[in-house]
Amino acid sequence: MNLKTATPEQLEDLKDLWLPKEAFVALAEGREWEYTPESIEGADADVSYCDDCDTYHLTWTVYGQRLDADGTLYETLTLVDTDGEWTGIDEYPYGEFDHTKEYAAVRARWREYTEYVARTGLDPVNDFSATVSLGKHTTYVVQFAASIVGPRVVRVRRAKGGTYAPLADQPQAVREFFADLDSFTSMDDLRERGHGLTWSPDALHRATFTVFTPAPRNWRRAKAELRRRARARLASND
Repeated sequence: MNLKTATPEQLEDLKDLWLPKEAFVALAEGREWEYTPESIEGADADVSYCDDCDTYHLTWTVYGQRLDADGTLYETLTLVDTDGEWTGIDEYPYGEFDHTKEYAAVRARWREYTEYVARTGLDPVNDFSATVSLGKHTTYVVQFAASIVGPRVVRVRRAKGGTYAPLADQPQAVREFFADLDSFTSMDDLRERGHGLTWSPDALHRATFTVFTPAPRNWRRAKAELRRRARARLASND
C-alpha cells in the first residue's frame, strides 16, 4: 500500500495500525522509515526441524513496518532464535501477508513436534519438560496450637500410617512448607489465607497438606512422562 496515493478506503484499512509521528514526517520528507520491536514479547513462538542439526529448534517471528521513500508501506518479518540472533527474513506490502494461513502453518508445525515427542519421548525445545514431575506427592496431617504470637505447629505425621513427630524431625519439604508460618498473626488469619491447608471439620486446629518430594532424574521415566503428556495434548486438540 502506498500512503501517498492510497484511497480513503485503503487508508481506512490502516485504522488499527499504529504509526508514530516519525513515520509521517519521513513520508512528508520522502525518506525511508522502519520499525522493528526490540523484544520478542507478544511474538509467536514457532518450531521447525533442522536437517543440519538433526533436531528441532525454537524461534519467534517478530512483525514490524517499513515505509520506503516512495511512500509504500511494508510489513516486515524478523526471525529471532534462542541465541538472540535477529534475522530479517521477508517483507510484504501491507495487507498482503496472510496471517491466517501462517497461523495455521505454525499450528501444524507444533502438532508435528508434539507427535515427535509422543513417539520418541524427546523434547529438544523444552515445551513439555518444564512440567514433567519426577517424584511423588505425600499428604501429611498437622496439629496446630494457638499462641500469643500466632499459630504454632505442635506435631506432624503422614496421613497414611504415619506417627506424629515434631516439625524439626520431618523431611525438608515439610519443614519448608511451614517456613513462613511466622507471617500469620493468628489461627483465624491462617485459616482465612489458606496456605495450602485443608482443615479438619471434626478436630480443632488440625489440617492436611500435600508436599512434592523430587526423585533423582530417571531418563526412562522422564521420556515415558513426556510421551504421556504429548499424547494427552494431541488427544485434547483432536
